[in-house]
Amino acid sequence: MGEATVAANTMVRRPPRVYLPVLVSFATESFTVKSYMLNLSEGGIFLHTEHISEVDENGTLKFRFSPFDEPFELRARVVRVVRPGEETNGQKHGMGLQFLDLTEEDIERLRNLVDGVQTGSVVSAIRRGIKESSLGLDVVLRGKPTDQKMMLALHASGQEVDALIRDGNPSVLIRLLDCPHLVNHHIRMMLQNRNLPARVLSAIKKDGKWLLNVEIRWLFCIHPARA
Repeated sequence: MGEATVAANTMVRRPPRVYLPVLVSFATESFTVKSYMLNLSEGGIFLHTEHISEVDENGTLKFRFSPFDEPFELRARVVRVVRPGEETNGQKHGMGLQFLDLTEEDIERLRNLVDGVQTGSVVSAIRRGIKESSLGLDVVLRGKPTDQKMMLALHASGQEVDALIRDGNPSVLIRLLDCPHLVNHHIRMMLQNRNLPARVLSAIKKDGKWLLNVEIRWLFCIHPARA
């Protein structure tokens, strides 16, 4: 067996990381923040926030994926920080948190959650709940928590995209900009909402491809949030 093969076999396999926009609270002895995680693995999370703690700070992390699940309450350490203005290569500002002292039950629950996102069963469950409701799509989405709508936004298509835009949740709209099924028509729908917050406009501008369209550029320029 060659040296390269031996080295490859001794490398530690990094656990898979998935996008999971769940509201999280993280508290140390002198610091507390509540924001959305951007991604999750069995080893930790990346918390998207402007409120940054110091590296090596330990604290307690709490989150719940749905009202029907037992909440997670885990010890974690800050292992990486990206402060606002320091983002590079598409990074988001926030903190990388490493889980500490996980029990076997914690590991199993985290693994099941990651697997559920990877296989699409989490999004399928959200869609199934929508279909099983006797209410219209817009009404059902208004009653869904923001984290579930953000999860659906990445995979939405057709009527789902239109309904999420009509719902108007700014965090969901920003996440929807990463949806592969989004087209110019959807951006025009967003910009026709005169109450669209400035942070959504900034996200549209940041992805410059949308402003190449003349009508979208005009709607963007005259939007009240730019005043």
